[in-house]
Amino acid sequence: MRKAFTLIELLIVIALIGVLSTIIAISYPNYIKRTRDAQRKSDLKQYQIALENYAGKVNNNGLYPANYTSATRISTTICGVLVITSCPEDPLYVSDNSIYYKYISDAVGLGYIIWAKLEVPSVATYWVACGNGKTGESTSTPPYAACPL
Repeated sequence: MRKAFTLIELLIVIALIGVLSTIIAISYPNYIKRTRDAQRKSDLKQYQIALENYAGKVNNNGLYPANYTSATRISTTICGVLVITSCPEDPLYVSDNSIYYKYISDAVGLGYIIWAKLEVPSVATYWVACGNGKTGESTSTPPYAACPL
């Protein structure tokens, strides 16, 4: 007798490959969204560290960049003040120019809030970092209401 695969065995293997491919195809987009959200959180942490370093310099007297009383794009305004050579942008910024990291401060520079919109969960959720050191998710509207100045 010759050893070979039967038609039934081949059909079962093909069906299993199809089921596994379907599971991967369904979960892949969600995985990509979570990856971009992790990048956003990391980028905001870098900005938060840069802001703390800025305030810690002797000539800044513990104050953050001031007079940004309405939401502004971090990479075009604050990066120059913080003297950051590489300013990270939102991972979706290239495909959607309206998505970017935002910054707001009081008129004096006693506090700040930075935030980015998250993709997971699908409801309007933001990752917020405050001048008092707190970070976390917020569903507040506007996002900076989560940590008032």
